[in-house]
Amino acid sequence: MVTESERLDGQTALSVKPPGTRERRRRELELDLRESALQLFAERGYDDTSVHEIAERAGVSRRTFFRYFKSKEDLLFSGDPGFTLIVPRAEFERAAEQADLGGADLSDLTAVGALLESYVPALEARRERLIAFRAAVASSAALRGRTLDSYAFVERWIQATVQSARPVDPSTAAVLGRLGAAMLNLATERWVADPSVTLVSRIHEVFHEIELAAAPVEPVRVSKTAPEPRRRR
Repeated sequence: MVTESERLDGQTALSVKPPGTRERRRRELELDLRESALQLFAERGYDDTSVHEIAERAGVSRRTFFRYFKSKEDLLFSGDPGFTLIVPRAEFERAAEQADLGGADLSDLTAVGALLESYVPALEARRERLIAFRAAVASSAALRGRTLDSYAFVERWIQATVQSARPVDPSTAAVLGRLGAAMLNLATERWVADPSVTLVSRIHEVFHEIELAAAPVEPVRVSKTAPEPRRRR
């Protein structure tokens, strides 16, 4: 069962007009079904969890389940890409608004790092949900394929945000989007495995590794006074 704050947080858009009782109940039940499914997928694996078990955990009938979702897979991937079931779309928008990416003293790659840092609090607040989601996806080959959509969503978000804030061409923005998504994924993997190091620190760590990998290699200098090889007699 999700809390009221999580229910409100799970909405993908902020409404000017508060939803009515029926609409609020629909959203609550939909989120309860998603949370119940995540828990069961993490406990038993996606393939070994039935629709009946999900409905039972959420306290509804199988028929009610199919009024909201067409299948188990739709619980994780319907509507927004899978990643945004962990962090709502509104949080991506908020991070983009809060990040200061236009500074002339920032490189394009540093701007991507600043954007990821602005997004970190939203992800850190949902660590347990993220772990459950990753466990569910890891349990099924079919779901692992679907997560490509979620990575593509993050890539497009980074690309569009950087393009709107900096004078970069579309090709460069696309590269930055893909690189930023990979940075976030690797940093998140390390943070999930070892929470004693903060996610921001993990992002800095990955960023530093990329800088080292991209640093130019100085050519090896050959000494002019090196002795000539001996000739064979």
